[in-house]
Amino acid sequence: MSYNTTSTRIIPEPHHFHDPDFSYTSFPDSEFDDTLSLTSSVFDYVYENGRRYCSNRFGNGTECIMPNDDEECERLEMVSHCWNLLLEGELKLVPLRIDRKQRRHDEESREEEEVVGKLSSESTHSSGSRRGSGDEYFRVLDLGTGTGTWAIQFGDAYPNSTVYGIDVSPIQNLWVPPNVKFEVDNFEDDECWEAYRKPFDFIHGRNLVGSVRDWPKLFRNIYDGLAPGGAVEFQESDAVGAYSEDGSVPKNSAIIQYNELLTEAGKRLGQRFDVVAEIKEYMKQAGFVDVREHRYKLPIGKWPKDTRMKELGVVAQEIMQTGVEAYALACLTRVLGWDARDAQAFLDKALEEFNNRRMHTIYTMYVVHGRKPEEGEL
Repeated sequence: MSYNTTSTRIIPEPHHFHDPDFSYTSFPDSEFDDTLSLTSSVFDYVYENGRRYCSNRFGNGTECIMPNDDEECERLEMVSHCWNLLLEGELKLVPLRIDRKQRRHDEESREEEEVVGKLSSESTHSSGSRRGSGDEYFRVLDLGTGTGTWAIQFGDAYPNSTVYGIDVSPIQNLWVPPNVKFEVDNFEDDECWEAYRKPFDFIHGRNLVGSVRDWPKLFRNIYDGLAPGGAVEFQESDAVGAYSEDGSVPKNSAIIQYNELLTEAGKRLGQRFDVVAEIKEYMKQAGFVDVREHRYKLPIGKWPKDTRMKELGVVAQEIMQTGVEAYALACLTRVLGWDARDAQAFLDKALEEFNNRRMHTIYTMYVVHGRKPEEGEL
């Protein structure tokens, strides 16, 4: 089954409209300073065309085509904020067993607070609200965790969980909740999965298109790495699917050429960008059940008339200021053989179009999730 929220057309604001008070000001800062948890000292970088990249130290053929420098880390934080806006504050859409425990705990806490309130006038003693025994560990794995923002947010929202975030680059926030751990590893290596002796209850991935060589194998590893009844969810962008609903992004535009060049580079590299619509089927083939697909529109820029779409568009446009280059510079130069100056000139042109308010660019965002069957269910 698919849940498609892309059927409603986004209405552009009239071009004469100008709102000087509308701006992107809610960029979130990290708020965790509890525990240092980076478990690797691997800092092996490649510097190329003014950007810093992770080297292919894992030797499995996967190319690191996205930079990992400070500029990219700032962009990734903004991407996390964009997902929070898009999903209206939800960290995931798939139902989890820990959600039931969390609701039960919250109800018990409220009941206890009511009892304590009634007794407070009769006694000065209070045990306070229970936070849980801490022994109901719910194991979570965040693939390609990047700066680790999602893992940190999940660990904070579910204190009885243990969250592991893995990435090929050691760029995670250093100060995190005690139930969040970061490790430098490549989830496409079989050894990575063999290192985890206990199964996980939830495995999450976000914005991994262009970084995966073998999607069917990845979902088989995820399936094997989950406990019976465990869940998987991927949150992805159709990174090569920019379009307009009103013809304002013509076929000969730099934006459409950007789509085509990234698609070609991904195919040559063996790390496709045009794969997001196939994730649902890959999950089913791996054995997952209750597979659901949700689609959302993400406008680029402040052209939408709708207030919420406008807010999303402003954040997305800010992401594009460095995202256009982040996704494509290595693809154009390293994979397609472009001269660096020609590549930069083209990317400047593409960014100019993404910033053009008369070009009503839209991306489609996907959330796909499924569940591993319980023992004896099938």
